[in-house]
Amino acid sequence: MIKRQNFNVDPDQEALLESARVFLKAPTIKDAVLRAAGIVNSIGRELESGKQLMVVDSNGQASRILIPEMEAGGSAWTYLCLRPHPWRRQLSIKGTKLLASTVWQDMTANGLTPEQVAEDLDLPLPAILEATRYCEANNDLIRMEAAEERNRLADAGLKLGA
Repeated sequence: MIKRQNFNVDPDQEALLESARVFLKAPTIKDAVLRAAGIVNSIGRELESGKQLMVVDSNGQASRILIPEMEAGGSAWTYLCLRPHPWRRQLSIKGTKLLASTVWQDMTANGLTPEQVAEDLDLPLPAILEATRYCEANNDLIRMEAAEERNRLADAGLKLGA
């Protein structure tokens, strides 16, 4: 039995699908989606077995790739959650729209203590401490998303400071 799948996509999602089609050298979007689903299932099985996903650069330096949606055992975080977003994968403080990195960067840039940030944002101190641990453990993801944000702003014609 064949079941038809039909869903709407916005222009950003369409561009994402087309990019996946090109990367996967798929003749159609459908083929790209099916290939991507196969890849995700393979990676998921490896992650479930306790392995980590890594990439190695041309110098042999390995970096871990974090895919929060696929981390084993569900969320290891009490105060953090994944909010739906077209391209962002970092976690946010539950019940807020605050990215963990926003809290962490505000604290470090302004020389605030976790207690001061908790008071300023009216959040429990353990939430601030958890956001700090998360950002320190996922610094590559935070940096990658900051670079993506800068690229998107530049593409939109916004002038960024030096």
